[in-house]
Amino acid sequence: MNVKNKFFFILVALIVGLLTINGAFAETADSMPEIDQGTVSGDAELISTNPWSTTGSLEYTIPDGVQEITSAKVIVNIYSGSGNSETYALHSNTTLNTAGNSKVLGYENLTYVGNQAGDPNVYVINNHTTKQYSDYQMVYDVLGDLKYLGPNSKIKIDVSSTPFEGKAFDGRIKMIGLFIAYNDGDSDSITYWLNVGMSWTQGTVSNLIYTKNYTGDIGEVNFEAIMLSSNNGAYKFNDNQLFIPEDTIVKDYYIYNKWDVTDYFQKGDNSDFTYSALSQGYGSIKSSVQLLKVINRESPVVTTNIASEYKNSIYAGVTNNLTITVNSINKDLTNVTVYVYDNGRVVGSYLVDFVKANSSKSVNIIDSFIRPIDENTVLGNNNTNVVYRVIVEDKNGILNDTNSSNFMVVYNGNLGKDLAYPAMNATITRVYDITGDVIILNKDDSSYLGSKSTNGSDTWNIDFKGELKEGLLYVSYNWNKQADVSDWIVTFNNKIITPIAHYRDQSNLGAYGKHGYGLAVYNVTDLINKGLNTFTLNKTSGLTAVYPSSLLLLTNNENGASKTVYMSEGADLLSKTNNKNLDVGAYTKFNIDSTSMINSTLYVFAAGGQKNEGNIVFNGEIKSDVWNKTSNSIDYYTFNTDGLTKDNNTVFFQSTGSTILALHQILVVERENIQLAVEDLEKYYGGSERLNATLKDGAGNPIANKTITFTVNGKKYNKTTDSNGFASLAIGLMPGTYDVTTMYGNMSVYSKVVVKTTIEGKDLVKMYKNETQFFATFLGTDGKPLSNIDVTFNINGVFYTRQTNENGVARLNINLRPDVYILTAINSVTGESKGFNITVKSLIESNDLTKYYRNDSNFEVKIYNKDGTLAINKEVTFNINGVFYQKTTDSNGIARLGIALRPGNYIITTIVDGLDIGNNINVLPTLVTSDLSMKYLDGSNFTVQTLDGRGNPLAKQNISFNINGRFYYRVTDDEGMASLNIRLMPGEYIITSYWNDFEVGNTVKVD
Repeated sequence: MNVKNKFFFILVALIVGLLTINGAFAETADSMPEIDQGTVSGDAELISTNPWSTTGSLEYTIPDGVQEITSAKVIVNIYSGSGNSETYALHSNTTLNTAGNSKVLGYENLTYVGNQAGDPNVYVINNHTTKQYSDYQMVYDVLGDLKYLGPNSKIKIDVSSTPFEGKAFDGRIKMIGLFIAYNDGDSDSITYWLNVGMSWTQGTVSNLIYTKNYTGDIGEVNFEAIMLSSNNGAYKFNDNQLFIPEDTIVKDYYIYNKWDVTDYFQKGDNSDFTYSALSQGYGSIKSSVQLLKVINRESPVVTTNIASEYKNSIYAGVTNNLTITVNSINKDLTNVTVYVYDNGRVVGSYLVDFVKANSSKSVNIIDSFIRPIDENTVLGNNNTNVVYRVIVEDKNGILNDTNSSNFMVVYNGNLGKDLAYPAMNATITRVYDITGDVIILNKDDSSYLGSKSTNGSDTWNIDFKGELKEGLLYVSYNWNKQADVSDWIVTFNNKIITPIAHYRDQSNLGAYGKHGYGLAVYNVTDLINKGLNTFTLNKTSGLTAVYPSSLLLLTNNENGASKTVYMSEGADLLSKTNNKNLDVGAYTKFNIDSTSMINSTLYVFAAGGQKNEGNIVFNGEIKSDVWNKTSNSIDYYTFNTDGLTKDNNTVFFQSTGSTILALHQILVVERENIQLAVEDLEKYYGGSERLNATLKDGAGNPIANKTITFTVNGKKYNKTTDSNGFASLAIGLMPGTYDVTTMYGNMSVYSKVVVKTTIEGKDLVKMYKNETQFFATFLGTDGKPLSNIDVTFNINGVFYTRQTNENGVARLNINLRPDVYILTAINSVTGESKGFNITVKSLIESNDLTKYYRNDSNFEVKIYNKDGTLAINKEVTFNINGVFYQKTTDSNGIARLGIALRPGNYIITTIVDGLDIGNNINVLPTLVTSDLSMKYLDGSNFTVQTLDGRGNPLAKQNISFNINGRFYYRVTDDEGMASLNIRLMPGEYIITSYWNDFEVGNTVKVD
């Protein structure tokens, strides 16, 4: 093996060359340089992904058998948002993770000077980074990081882009690529040439690949190219046209193609890859990576091929059927075993007893590993890959050991939406109760609107009995490149309508895997006429094909049968093709109310349903081969489900052929024509009257042994009808008005229950000990007065028994002190208790008083007579500090008492007409002092403060102090403060402070 790694020298040469052209604009960039060339015995692999996000990663596992890695490059391309570097820039970070180690390959400042919009030249940012238009591309040599890794080692490359301060930001990653070349110790020879750069053109570019010096054999020649454009171009190799491969990968500004160019390779000459832009997309194309390989394998005894059910795809969420073809070369094979591995995991094996020389035999092996369905299994997302290893061996050892090409892991959208992402199981979406007909009107194939047709119209001549309850228009479609049908303009009877619901599915497989199949639902109830009706559809863009439309009418007839229509809407693309070992179909759950059901019918709709393409299974009952239309049809199958329908039902729409679109399903339950009658109820509390319901059939015959549910006051009560269809509920509710819902099956009747009180009275407000008393009238359960019976009153914790008079009236005298009380009256006959508010108002209105010693504040009260009027010239008694005072109210009913007491807290009692009310009187001192504790000669002062009648400090007041038999005199300052310095010997003393006629004694303790 001879490997020539020219990466460093070529990149330097490339930078020097680019620096010489930065000043000139052209319509085409230069071709790409060769950055590596060599020969290995294992392989030279190009692995890449298209995150099209600001973060992305690429994972790779080193294959079994690798002995030496000879070359490794990481290639990253990021879209900045614009070619104008003055406004757009970003940072990028590329990290290599291997065997628990992480290394930052580059933290790049992706910015440049000037505006490169419209300029196809390639500009050098640093020794591994270039810029062309809006794209930055980095190439990192990672051989030193990978060369010591062994087989099955995992490699992960993480890339992220972040905003550049002060610049606009996009930063979506177009490509993360890994090139790796290695030896595996056998006699194979793989010679490769790797070109990397950015070569953009609106015309044609010829890119030389320097193969002139190759002198070896030519076994197989492969050419791989990554183009960072939105559409494929036209390609040639050595002037031979290259057709777009079936397995081309086209994503967001990313295209990967691989060709077998064996027949076009010319030994002794350089090779030429030519690419031309087409008019699609932006009318340009950009090449980023080119890899040419001449492969010469040692002559095998056996070769193998491995295929999945769908080309280059492995299904997530299910098992996968693999077909391995064993090809014998020039000799018979006897008792050879085929093994299949996935990253070291044994997938399965198969013993092949005999293969004749120069012939083949295919075997099937099931990969039973269930790969999770997640967002990365959506076609075009960050799909992972599986590389299977196939080993064929006999008793003497291994005959062949081959790694397959990549198989992309995707969910299979043809299996049913329960195996899609996100997963869905169809359930009931609409429920209608009708008393008429279910009318289905489908248009025929002549209404099919092909992908190239932009508009179409349908007409219906409609007639129905009774009134229209609901009209729904169903329009299904295929081959939609959008996420919805917003490019449709739809009218019904000349009114533009928009969908009330939209359902979509996709196969998720292959080049057309994102094309949508779906259903749009329109409510046209208010637009339908009896007679001619017109529907039009105009497509403003796209290539969507539209199936014939379907109209559903639900009606109410005066004497029609009672029916409940359960509808499940959806769109599920199904196909048995490429799924031979898997059950293909769509499940729908119909959880219904089967009460009083007499028959039921299931309607199942499909688009494109043809012969041998499907079965319908309802609760285990199968109807086979139910479709008989064309690929352009809308159709429905009618399934009589009498005897099969129950509360919980399952429909399985089974696909047995090629593509079919499962649509909405309708389960119609016809019920007994039942009459449920419930009358309003009015009763007195404790009465025996009950809430009654009667259940009868359409002929007026009672229906027995059925459950009636009464819902009253938030609680449900189940009752069973008797032989007369009669059910009743005892009402023990407190007096009030209640709404009642009575139900049988899905039938509801609304009524009212009024419970009347048997205690009639009113809340009472009275003055203290006036003549007003409490009266209540007591009634029996028939509403008549209860005379001469004992009743009970409870107030303030005391029970009183009174007897009613001939009118059922009982009286209770209220002699309580002023306050608010709850009086409970109890009817001893009905058991009802009822509360009343009793308010006893005071004859005395007074408030607590806080005042300063000998200011002009007085204690005031307002006095009322027992009739609530103001008491004028009324004598009032006050008692305070043990002394009684008599005062007379003035013309405002107010009596006053002057308070000249020494500072302290007092209780004053006001007495009028046998009522006494107490209040607090707080007299505050105007000479403020406090006891003093001090240490001998510590400088402490005894301090007083003088205040006026409002509590404000009084200055220049003469204060006298008497302590230890001596008098001292001081004058207060501006704060009303006066102090006496204490210089007494240790001991306890009494100090008396004098101010005017006020004196206060305090203790002074000296330690």
